[in-house]
Order: sequence, then structure tokens, then C-alpha cells
Amino acid sequence: MRFDQSMSDNNRSPRNKGRQWFCVSLLLVTVVPFILLILATLLYPVAVIVQWFASLHPELSFWRLAVFIGLIGGWHIWTEGYARWAGLNAHQSQLLAAYRWRMALWLIIIETLLIQDVLAEFVESLNSLGSWSS
Repeated sequence: MRFDQSMSDNNRSPRNKGRQWFCVSLLLVTVVPFILLILATLLYPVAVIVQWFASLHPELSFWRLAVFIGLIGGWHIWTEGYARWAGLNAHQSQLLAAYRWRMALWLIIIETLLIQDVLAEFVESLNSLGSWSS
């Protein structure tokens, strides 16, 4: 078997496909906002960034609530779609569906941290470590 055939999408295992999408999602959700936050602290004073987060609090709260409802409420739809895409068997699909409430608990924990303005405190901590903004 040639190298290009063995590495094609059709020959990759569902676990490798899932891992690749997880890594890409993790990159988009964590690294990109962190880079944008660093760039914002270089361009604007920290007080402006904190004020901007405070002014967007209602919109961000609505957005988080909509994401939670969509994720938890549509968990079976998302997991069935992923199971078909990744080629999971019935047992693996049932295990994935069982993680619904565990995921909901982690979302509540993360939301609690966001409500406590941890993000704004993080920006202020960045500023206190060095002169990131003028």
C-alpha cells in the first residue's frame, strides 16, 4: 500500500478524526481568543477593555445561555450526528450520550467562573505583570 493511500481520509480511524477535530476546535476556542486578548492589551488601555467587557455583559450572558441550551438540549442530535460521522458503534454512541449531564456540570462550573469576572481579572493581572499597554 502506498503512503498516500494509507493516510487518506477514508483509512483514518474515527478516533483519529475525532482527535483532529478536537484539536482544531481547542485551537479556535482557546488560542485565538487569547491572541486577540493580548493584541487588545497592546492597542488599548486595560481599563477600556474591562469597560468593554462590562458593557457587553448582557449580550455575552444571552450568548452563553443560548449555547448551553443548544448544547444540552440538542445533545442527542449532536451525538447522533457525530456518531454517524465518526463511524461509532451502538455501544460507543450510548457512552457518548451518557456524558450529557457531565458536560452540563462542567458548563455550569465554567459559567460560574465567568460570572465572577475572572476574565477581567486576568486582563488586569496581565497588565500588572508588565507594561502591556500605554
